[in-house]
Amino acid sequence: MVDSGILRTKAELLCYGIAPSKSSIELSNIQNPGNNLRTGNVGLGFRLGGLYVNSPFGHKFTKKSPYKIEQRDDKWFVTNGKEEYEIIPRVPSSWCSEKFGNGKMLSDYVAEEGNNMLVANVYDGCEYFYDDEQCKFCGIQNNKKPRVNDPDVLAGIINIAFLFNPNYKVLLTGGNMNQYHKGAAEYFPTVRTIKVYNPRAVVTCELAPPDDTDILKTLLWWGADNFCCNIEIWDDILRQQVCPGKSKIPKNRYFESWAFGLETIGPNSMETGLVTGLEPVSSVKKGIENITAAGVIPSAIPFHPNDGCVYEDRSPCDPDILIEVSEIIADGLKLYGLNPKEHSSCTSCGACTIESDI
Repeated sequence: MVDSGILRTKAELLCYGIAPSKSSIELSNIQNPGNNLRTGNVGLGFRLGGLYVNSPFGHKFTKKSPYKIEQRDDKWFVTNGKEEYEIIPRVPSSWCSEKFGNGKMLSDYVAEEGNNMLVANVYDGCEYFYDDEQCKFCGIQNNKKPRVNDPDVLAGIINIAFLFNPNYKVLLTGGNMNQYHKGAAEYFPTVRTIKVYNPRAVVTCELAPPDDTDILKTLLWWGADNFCCNIEIWDDILRQQVCPGKSKIPKNRYFESWAFGLETIGPNSMETGLVTGLEPVSSVKKGIENITAAGVIPSAIPFHPNDGCVYEDRSPCDPDILIEVSEIIADGLKLYGLNPKEHSSCTSCGACTIESDI
């Protein structure tokens, strides 16, 4: 049973992030020397009372956080001025700081995050930004056509990483492509090259549901072990407002994609992210009930007003709402016998969510 005070603190850290301080900046320089923010989920990683935490850092909204990092006698602490907890920061593997001839570090291409996770952008940018239909919580800040990264570079770095830690799980991600394959076609060569280098690597691809399920079959044929389709907002009207481009993908395409995944890959293989703090809890609850009944694991991802997103002037998710929604998810997981720890990617890590901690 997780201590309620620890769980509450983790929820607040996930929502508010960590304010800048001498020790916070020092830890950020250790863990993320390239200052790579991706879509805003990269933060400071540490263990808090046995729980993995990935807390946002380096954004305008995190400057208002009551939490900061302190260091004393070679020990690290997180404090809000009233309560203080000792933490164990994630120590980056030595490969992360190795550099290419162009001066970029390997971790600029492949990020080490959370609990044994490697995250790589197969392509940078999002076509919904190009069409001015981006999701309003997203901070990719790129209105150009997506640029595909070199599969050999990504696969080579991942292969090097596995020499240091064979227990990594790989998440391939990127912005959205507004084409029938929804970006899946760009994953094919990267997945195949990773598998050539390291056949045992477990690779999950994050993408919107393609127009045709055969695309997902092809993705698995090329070597992907799993895929992840994040529905993000449940209420149909609000979904159109928050995700004007992505909401054009019918909700049934998500369920069809998940059904294919469950049939092909097996139980506990499908998960989806719900951006929490932008819609009423009653609406999110309906979504959770439908999603868990379909055998899919939902994750409550707290809304962050990341720099450059349309909603950057809004307040971050209320921790009380994150806890309430996460408890609803935990009940649904128990009801349908779903286990996030058996998932192949982010959900098994749990550093950015609390439902598995509950």
